Amino acid sequence: MKKKIMYVVRPVEGGIREHIKVLIQYLNTSYELVVVCPPMEKLQEIFEKVGGRIISLNISGKLDPFRDFSQALLLARTIKKESPDLIHLHGFKAGFLGRIASLGFPRIPVVLTVHNFYAHPDQSRIPFSCFQQVERVLSRRANGIIAVSEALKRNLTDTLGVEDGKIIRIYNGIHYESFRNNGEKGSSFKDELGIPGGVPLVGTAARLAPQKGVGIFLEASRMILDKGRPCIFLVAGEGPMKEELENRVNSLNLKGKVIFPGRVDNIAEFLSCLDIFILPSLSEGLSITLLEALAAGKPVVASRVGGVPEIVTDGVTGTLVPPGDPVSLASKVMEYLDNPEHSKNMGIRGSHRIKDNFTLENMVKRTEELYKELW
Repeated sequence: MKKKIMYVVRPVEGGIREHIKVLIQYLNTSYELVVVCPPMEKLQEIFEKVGGRIISLNISGKLDPFRDFSQALLLARTIKKESPDLIHLHGFKAGFLGRIASLGFPRIPVVLTVHNFYAHPDQSRIPFSCFQQVERVLSRRANGIIAVSEALKRNLTDTLGVEDGKIIRIYNGIHYESFRNNGEKGSSFKDELGIPGGVPLVGTAARLAPQKGVGIFLEASRMILDKGRPCIFLVAGEGPMKEELENRVNSLNLKGKVIFPGRVDNIAEFLSCLDIFILPSLSEGLSITLLEALAAGKPVVASRVGGVPEIVTDGVTGTLVPPGDPVSLASKVMEYLDNPEHSKNMGIRGSHRIKDNFTLENMVKRTEELYKELW
């Protein structure tokens, strides 16, 4: 009989969703995989398609002690009914609910993957100081904690007081070959958007949320145009800041120069049409989109935050700039635009780094090894 693994996750898009999808896709032949997630049709469809059995639980994105208590009780009932051999929680919110819900089942090992920093504590009803104390206590209920970067691992030990011996760093990985040789598809994507040939395309792809720094990208775009570089700028993704960012485009007089393609289902196709990829994040654990852009051979300019310097070696495999600094961002983009040979070489070196260090196979293998250690 196959061992049963239960994944628990809040509403997610982008990197976390892709991470869980990959684990299910690679492990579904060896294990019975159950995914407890919110009743979001797109999210459930993605996990079910790759082999996960879905259990709906209306987990919200924010910490709310009044609502979360009832959700933890429902999750505890689900754990009792399913009797999994291991529970794998993804993100702080699922980690909060899941560890509370699992207190009554001490023989079931619990793994928590921390994908991002605990950002924007002002949006929670729980003060950050209280969150620190709760996390120190709940970390005892995790048999293993996966941090997707060394920066996150340090944050867990130094800021949240988590025991170092419980934490293992496992980098996110991608399917490298999927992002190679997509030139024809990229041309098709440009045609669909009505972008003329010969115009440099500078773009980013992210959830349109405060921590992603897309507003900084727009400010830098204005500066690049003011310096006489005739670019088109693409911002792929959806999120709560979309209307605000569209208004910002108007206020910066960028209409016709910035295009919002919305949610892009084929990120490889989107990346292939770009000349330069930008990651303007203000907070980042380990960006999967950045890995994908590098794999695609694109020169990148990225904020020096979180785990980004663990991916990008400044001046060798890409360029790092201070977070929240549109002047530096614009300057480095223009260096790439003005030096196409340097730009091309940077993209080649970045692609080789991803191939050598950030594969799906390694990520899944090390995660499965942790599971086996805990059984």
